[in-house]
Amino acid sequence: MAMVGTLLCIAAATVVSAQADRTWERSFTSAVDDAHSQARVTVSRIAYGERMLLRVDVDPLDGELPLPPGLGRWPASGEVILSPAAEELRSTAAFRALAPGRVAGTVGDAGLRSPDELVIYRGVPASEQPRGGEGVVAPGATGAGAHDRDTPDIPPGQVVALVTVLAVLVGLPVAAFLGVATRLSAATRARRLAVLQFLGASTSTIRSVNMLEVTTLSFIGWLGGVAVFPVVNRVVARSGLLGTTWFASDTELTAATAILPGVLLLTLAVVIGRRIETGTGTRAEIRQADPARTVSAWRLVPLACGLTSLSAQVVTGALRPPGVTPVRLDLLMSTAVVVTAAGLAVAMPSVIRWSGRVLAVHGKTVSARLGGARAAFDPRDGARLVVALALLVMAAGVTIGQTRDARAVSVPTAAVVPVAVDVSELPDGGAATLLDELPTAAIGLAASDPASPEMRLAAIAPCDRVDAFLRAVGGASVPGCVDGAVLTSSIDEDPSSVRVDDVPAIASLAENLPHRGVLPENVAGLLAESGVDLLVTIDPAAVLDAVARGPVVTEAGGTAYATNVQLVTAVPSADVAATLASIYRTAPYSQPTATGLDPDSGRNIAMINGFVRLGLLLGTVMTVLALAVALADRATTRRRPDMSLLAAGVDASTLRAAHRWESLTTLGTGASLALLCGVLGGLAWQYAGGLVREPDWASIAVLAALTVAAVVGVAVTTAAMAPRDVDIESLRTT
Repeated sequence: MAMVGTLLCIAAATVVSAQADRTWERSFTSAVDDAHSQARVTVSRIAYGERMLLRVDVDPLDGELPLPPGLGRWPASGEVILSPAAEELRSTAAFRALAPGRVAGTVGDAGLRSPDELVIYRGVPASEQPRGGEGVVAPGATGAGAHDRDTPDIPPGQVVALVTVLAVLVGLPVAAFLGVATRLSAATRARRLAVLQFLGASTSTIRSVNMLEVTTLSFIGWLGGVAVFPVVNRVVARSGLLGTTWFASDTELTAATAILPGVLLLTLAVVIGRRIETGTGTRAEIRQADPARTVSAWRLVPLACGLTSLSAQVVTGALRPPGVTPVRLDLLMSTAVVVTAAGLAVAMPSVIRWSGRVLAVHGKTVSARLGGARAAFDPRDGARLVVALALLVMAAGVTIGQTRDARAVSVPTAAVVPVAVDVSELPDGGAATLLDELPTAAIGLAASDPASPEMRLAAIAPCDRVDAFLRAVGGASVPGCVDGAVLTSSIDEDPSSVRVDDVPAIASLAENLPHRGVLPENVAGLLAESGVDLLVTIDPAAVLDAVARGPVVTEAGGTAYATNVQLVTAVPSADVAATLASIYRTAPYSQPTATGLDPDSGRNIAMINGFVRLGLLLGTVMTVLALAVALADRATTRRRPDMSLLAAGVDASTLRAAHRWESLTTLGTGASLALLCGVLGGLAWQYAGGLVREPDWASIAVLAALTVAAVVGVAVTTAAMAPRDVDIESLRTT
């Protein structure tokens, strides 16, 4: 299990790297000028539901451009070559509208990032492509320009953060389990050491034998992990269980990925084993050992540093004014999470000793004081019981913030979602068509010339359409609205300084319209994210369909395209897909945007969250194993002291209650501190992303409830394992 968990961390980074390589190999290289073009292409990325479709319209010209991976030939005019996942959707009318043509082949695995990627190569003459398509050449050929990826990859910072989370989720519970497992049945080990010493073995020989046991078991575990991982890899890669798929060949074991984790696992086992063996003595040494040895206060330093950093990041994020771009603290946040997790494990004995002493002094019953005294007497024993659970609780808390921030990146979080399309991407008459077909009211937004010193934004729509749009986004209305007029906005210090001719798209149509008042600031803010300076109450189609569709000659003699006029509508989140489909039917080459809808990020987030969920599962399994081993060890080591108390006249119910109090003290203290660390880590992650400021209190409450249930469950189990009658044999000395 530990080996599989380690390979999981490696696989997460390997998948990202392999997909980046696949993207690079199939992407096109731009030609510096048309004279060198070997083909004309138009690469479109189209949101289809919560997935992104990559459509490449290509005119191979003279056929000199080398084929990208996965293609056996270029599609002829009117033909389409589909990926297997796209072929499955071919029966859907909405999807066929995005890929009209005769199916002429299938994109091979080499040309795909993942088995479920939607990719279409379509043969389209350059004359039918918007703006004639883009000229491309073979990489390194004469006239080669930039080589741009057709699909964005996961940012390196997110990869580092993912590996960090997996290290916390899997690595630390694995370390805790190894530490507990090597201590299993301490009393049995003591008898074995005593027997070996009786037979004449030296102390160093005894410890070497024990170390050999630990190393051998770790080596067997490594071989088992290497043998099991290929099967797990093939099953999981294409199953979609992790929210994404990949080609199993991308994460196959190599010599490095097989050997390095094994070396790491063996090293960890040896280090932990040596650490434990320094406290393992012979029969006489065991009798004289003092479990209540001093616990250094320096153990608290890493935890204090980590908590201080996380708290500072949370405060910084919470106090950030709305609309202000957050300071990117990804690396600092990841480092603080790891330091806090390690500090939590190191500080656990000190925390348990303190809480045990408090209960031993202030407990209201004999059983409570006895349980507290036991916890304080040997806090390392209690730490072995709680550390795996504490690390899992903290990791789960961190993932709450991570998943909440992730949802805001890829899916709309608001009930009403603005959808916009650039008018220059619409065909002639397209604006009027969309204004009639869209299910909700749409308005026009026209901006001033980007080169102008003052940025001006005008909303264009008659009064009834404006009021319908405002009702959809916020329930406001325009007081005293009159069609065929101009209203300036109160967001400007001097509304009278705003002129219609500041916005070229409306200048000719609105220059003679009367000024009818001032827009309230809240209304101006609802019409556009940054607010509008003007509202012109005329038919938007008259303005939008007048925008130049082709290249415009600039004063400098160059060419430019109009990109500062948009058609905007606001629809319920459930209707986003239907609205986008309407736009694509009218303008197949358009690139509409829906605020918050980002399938590319959604794909990345799905993969990240999938690995995180698998990490949580493996971490939970390791935690359960560690708890089971720790409870078995505790039952063995506590049997003789418990028998002594029963023989001295302590009531069995009092002894069981003492066990419950001891477990509640150790687990309750450790788990509560871990929950605090996890919540702070999650908030720090969330604020580092800067997209969602409100914590996910519901998930935090669920985590707290599960933590309480786990603590109570272990406490009940330890009480049930306590002896009820005196066993004379257990009182004999070894």
